[in-house]
Amino acid sequence: MCPHPSLVSSLEPPLSHYLQPLRSFQVLTAQIPVPSVIPAIHREFNGYLVFDLNWPAIHAGLYILYYLALEPVAAVSLFIL
Repeated sequence: MCPHPSLVSSLEPPLSHYLQPLRSFQVLTAQIPVPSVIPAIHREFNGYLVFDLNWPAIHAGLYILYYLALEPVAAVSLFIL
């Protein structure tokens, strides 16, 4: 639920303002080739959902590992729920 409009500061940008560069990075680097040292993983779950090990997947994996290292209890409880 959105707080009352008078309580929201008009000087603060919305949360999506901070997340936009991260999402743009994920989209723009999806087609960059991965070095041959990294194994080529391609998994088709169905006709609409495909997983490829590319730069955005590596980046997201590092974020998850970083989160697990900093807050292991919170991260594990997030994955359990």
